[in-house]
Amino acid sequence: MVRANIRIILPIGQQKGAVEILGRYAERTRFLAGCLSCRLYHDLLDPKAIMLEEVWDDESALNRHLGSDSFRDILLVIEMASAAPEVSFIQFSEFSGLERIERVRGDGSGF
Repeated sequence: MVRANIRIILPIGQQKGAVEILGRYAERTRFLAGCLSCRLYHDLLDPKAIMLEEVWDDESALNRHLGSDSFRDILLVIEMASAAPEVSFIQFSEFSGLERIERVRGDGSGF
């Protein structure tokens, strides 16, 4: 799996338009083959910052998407930014959830 994070700092006046573009983008993207999730976040500690997080099945699915016409929406929003975006791609081979907490704690509390 590969997780893509893009954090964008936008002038307050550009936020509404950017969120509309990214919201439509996220709705379309989450149904693409190979996309496990696509979420849009607003940073409560920095009102100018929004973050897009995508999780892809594998690197080839992500790469297909990065080269797609749809990804141009992201590039458009990046052009609206007031600073260079923070972009990261994290590849991982193992995923766990609550069961890991239960396994490590082992105290039967459920958490």
